[in-house]
Amino acid sequence: MINAIIKVEKLRADDIFFNETGIEEEDVEPSIKLHGLEDSEEYKNVVNSFVEKSKAFLDSKKEETAEMFR
Repeated sequence: MINAIIKVEKLRADDIFFNETGIEEEDVEPSIKLHGLEDSEEYKNVVNSFVEKSKAFLDSKKEETAEMFR
């Protein structure tokens, strides 16, 4: 169940990203590599922030899913 929720949320996030930027999500990573931005501090900060937010989101969805089956 949690995997289905994650997939739906990713599709939603990709749509929001495109609507706000006009850029497809799958084009971001190749562009980062092409321009050598992987080692920049700004990029590392963005990645670390995403990791923290992703973990918090997954933890909250895990709790919601557990509640559904009680």
